[in-house]
Amino acid sequence: MEQKEKQNSGTWKSLFSTLKKLHLSWVWVIIALTLNMAFNTMLLNLPDMTASLLGGDLSAGAIGQAVVYYITLGLMSFVMVSSQVQAQSLSVRKARESIWQKMLGMKMEHFDRNDPSDLMSTIINDTSSAVNSLVNVIIYLIPDLYYVIAALVRINQYHWVLALSCFALIPIKYLYALFVGKKMQTATTRLYGRIGQLTSFLADRINHLPLIKTYTNEQAEGEKGQQVAGEILKANMKVVRVENTASGIVAVIGILQKFVVVVVAVILLQRKEIDLTMWLAFFLFTQNLFPIMDGVFDQWVKIKGIKGGFERTSGIMNGEDEDAGAAAFPVGGEIRFENVTFTYPGTEEPALKNVSFTVPDGGSVAIVGMCGSGKTTSVSLLERFYTPDSGRVTVGGQDIGEISLETFRHKLAYVQQGAGIFSGTLREALTYGIDRPVTDEEILDAARRTGFMEYLESCEEGLNQAIAPGGDSMSGGQKQRLVLTREVLRGGDVILMDEPTSALDVRVSAKIQDTMDEVFAGKTRILVTHDLDYARRCERMIVLCDGVLVGDGDHIHLMETCPTYRHMVENEGKEQQQ
Repeated sequence: MEQKEKQNSGTWKSLFSTLKKLHLSWVWVIIALTLNMAFNTMLLNLPDMTASLLGGDLSAGAIGQAVVYYITLGLMSFVMVSSQVQAQSLSVRKARESIWQKMLGMKMEHFDRNDPSDLMSTIINDTSSAVNSLVNVIIYLIPDLYYVIAALVRINQYHWVLALSCFALIPIKYLYALFVGKKMQTATTRLYGRIGQLTSFLADRINHLPLIKTYTNEQAEGEKGQQVAGEILKANMKVVRVENTASGIVAVIGILQKFVVVVVAVILLQRKEIDLTMWLAFFLFTQNLFPIMDGVFDQWVKIKGIKGGFERTSGIMNGEDEDAGAAAFPVGGEIRFENVTFTYPGTEEPALKNVSFTVPDGGSVAIVGMCGSGKTTSVSLLERFYTPDSGRVTVGGQDIGEISLETFRHKLAYVQQGAGIFSGTLREALTYGIDRPVTDEEILDAARRTGFMEYLESCEEGLNQAIAPGGDSMSGGQKQRLVLTREVLRGGDVILMDEPTSALDVRVSAKIQDTMDEVFAGKTRILVTHDLDYARRCERMIVLCDGVLVGDGDHIHLMETCPTYRHMVENEGKEQQQ
């Protein structure tokens, strides 16, 4: 599936599909295109007017008309360039917004296959360069084609042989465009890939600077950074070589083109088939015509480069969205896993194998097992981050995949290992994801229930207190109490707890556990934990081993019937003795 996605991301069909979804600033693109058409229309009059002056018409009327024309042409050029900048800037912004919105709704499989920093590079680097180039092509290609055709029609009026001479090197230009265009697409795709690797490398190392310093590994990491930067240099130099090759070919073609038309024009002038004014006008036309003709062929090279630049963006925009669903969330009802089997993308061994269990409405169940047993996978399936390969997960008899996704997730509360907190103020962190007005009184009441009030009272700015990314300005216990307060405010019906106290010391962990039992009493609770003491607080325990359900019951029942559970209890006892 991944290989197919990569192949599809480089096709023309995929590119056009991507452009439809990016919602570029088409109004400004059309404005810039229209202004460029108007500019090229005015430019068509330049050769005749200039040739008339060079031919000796220096009357006041002719000079005045020429001055007005040149000033108008200059102003038109300024307005045209300004509109182009506006079209490009707004299009880049809208494209980034479209990509971000798409990413928010994509299936988790895509993020499992792609590095987050590489995706970030796609939004920042690829989008800016590719969209700017695309808008440039749209704005200039049609007006340039119009100018070439109109200019050739005018030249044909002087003499048909002059018009024909302008096409002398078209076959060479065509072959040049095909060859250089293919090389440019390959080189551009490689360059953006290397930029993504550097972004990923830097983000990973910056996040782990304490580790680098602790192990005094600065020199080795510096060398790795040089290696990654060197790969970008190689890729960039390949693009430069293609561009330089293209410039050289264009220069040679330009010289040959001028040589051909000069010879043809001189012959026609000597035969008196054209007059001096026509001769001057023709050469003035060629001063703009040939560069614009070359520009039309260069646009093809740019289009191939744009195709490469959009390749990673296409992989995102044409990726699969989460299944939205439409059904209402059932009122009450048990949660059931019915013969669920699931395999993570890119792996062969299933993480869960034919697993079935039930969580009663308002009941509490702990899922326990060794690392890699499938505990967190079960919660991820219940959150609809993934879809089972076979079997199904239901709430009140309704397949969760059929329930409105937004409604479904609003019914869930999630307390996980390493509290999820963005930077901002305490108020923003406490009300994150809540789509209704929340008063300060509600927040403070919830904080009293969770024990977070003690921390709030210590903050000089109260709810307006700024917090660091990830809540790093708070202790582990304070962060967990913040998350508990947030979930109390959200009021979810099903509480998912994935190792909620594993990062805390024993004393703080016990207090957090007591708080969760109190504030979530009466709600359906699913706990994933290695802490068997905490797990025994639940009504039942589900024991998983290598993705297989090997035990279901309370502590006494599992000690009698489940060897895996007995082994876990024995190991826990040994660890406590140590």
